[in-house]
This record gives sequence, C-alpha cells and structure tokens, in this order.
Amino acid sequence: MQPKEDSSNHPFSFPKKERICSKAILDRLMHKRQVVFFYPFKCYYDLTPCSGTDSRNIMAVSVPKKRLKHAVDRNLVKRRTREAYRLNKHIIDTLPAETGKYASMFFVFVGTEVLPFNFINDKIISVLNRLLSDNIG
Repeated sequence: MQPKEDSSNHPFSFPKKERICSKAILDRLMHKRQVVFFYPFKCYYDLTPCSGTDSRNIMAVSVPKKRLKHAVDRNLVKRRTREAYRLNKHIIDTLPAETGKYASMFFVFVGTEVLPFNFINDKIISVLNRLLSDNIG
C-alpha cells in the first residue's frame, strides 16, 4: 500500500484550511464593507496581516434562498463557484508574499438563475484580478 500524498501542497487543492468556517469572520467581512462587484458575484473581502502559521487566502460562498429557490440550484452554483476558485486561486496566491497580508473573501451570488460554469469561471477570474490589482497597485 502506498503512502497517502499530502494534497495540501498541490497547486489546485482546496483544503479545509482555505475555507471560512467561522461566523465571526463572515460577520467581520460583512461589516468591513470592502466590496468588489462583478455580476453575478459580490465579493466582500478583508486583508489581514500574516502571522507565522496563517498565510493562506481563505474564502466562502453564499447563494441566498431569495435568489434561487431550489436547494439543488443553490448547491450547484456553490459547487461551480468553489471549483472556479480552486482552479484560479493561483492568481491571488502571490498576495501574501507581496503585501504581507492574506485575503479573506466571501462570495455572495446575486444572480437569479443557474449560470454555466464557463461564465462563473470568467467572473471569478475577474474578481481575483481586481482584488490583486487594487491591493498591490
């Protein structure tokens, strides 16, 4: 039996350490009101100075019931959003090294219909590029 590989070092992994699981962090993001908007996403974000152990960007996704009534549709949009982020997080992974801060991001879906993955992927790339350019430049 082969030893299990450490998937946290893989460039396209999305481990639990990179997910926001704390309601306190989400509340802080909502009250800071730093927002990037690209339809169909409103991205609340905050930059936090890196400590010795915590230097990963973290994110969460929300699809309100008000926008998509069926749980199946909400879950599909959340899966597509997380997948788009996972594939493109390399765009913003340079942020901690260049600024000494990591990003906490909360993506809120504001569309009213389930969108194809390619559209969601393009918008996530746009959001990440905007976050990077606003905070490095």
